[in-house]
Amino acid sequence: MDYNIIRIQSEFSNLKSASDYLTDKSRQYVLTGNLVFAGAYYTELNENQRREKAVTNLKEMITDIGEDTVSLI
Repeated sequence: MDYNIIRIQSEFSNLKSASDYLTDKSRQYVLTGNLVFAGAYYTELNENQRREKAVTNLKEMITDIGEDTVSLI
């Protein structure tokens, strides 16, 4: 398997994991009203930024495919 494909798969995995985490924390906050979950959500969103980093990395890796593909991310 090509090294670039493995890196792209890894970044998609990071993107999914971060998105799932954000979804989970927002749901937990809505269900419980516990501010700990809101805090965890905003820490991930504003400080850790795993989702945003994965999107940036993916854009850099696949720019040679074309702008239309990158805009779908």
